[in-house]
Amino acid sequence: MPHINTGPGEHDLTASAFIIRTDTPEPTAMVHQHKLLPLKLQFGGHVEKTESPWQAIGHELSEETGYTLEELMILQPHDRIRSTATTTILPYPVMMQTHQFGYIDHYHNDVDYAFVATAPPTQTPGDGESTDFVLLTATEIEGLDDTQMPENVRLAFLFIMEVCLEKWEHVPADTLA
Repeated sequence: MPHINTGPGEHDLTASAFIIRTDTPEPTAMVHQHKLLPLKLQFGGHVEKTESPWQAIGHELSEETGYTLEELMILQPHDRIRSTATTTILPYPVMMQTHQFGYIDHYHNDVDYAFVATAPPTQTPGDGESTDFVLLTATEIEGLDDTQMPENVRLAFLFIMEVCLEKWEHVPADTLA
């Protein structure tokens, strides 16, 4: 989906999937070479006007990675509100952040979810999507600079790999919201 808000200083709502693969000798972050920006990034995209961030990440995962929610676990804090009688509780993001998009006066308010995959995706990404996937260890991420992967992406992946992977609950992603 294209940017909804295109004026100077305007913000779009986006959702991102930080995927950790555990079918490798040590946990690895699954990233892709972005089609428009010369960066290694997490997967994700814009939240459309008719969907929640969780709905957006469901279709973005399929389109950009070939994963379905049934193939993934989502990392969730053990202590959390799990349900209410009157509202839908969305999965807890690992981080929510605002960042400038590229080098223009435009911003993304990003809802970041942490996922675990124990195998490669069973499907292929959608037509026109980047298929230049890379698996990176925490040590390899630490060796990258801002010209290769933005700081906020590096810090999120490292937090997930070093803290959340061990301390947070692994919940089947297709059982939430």
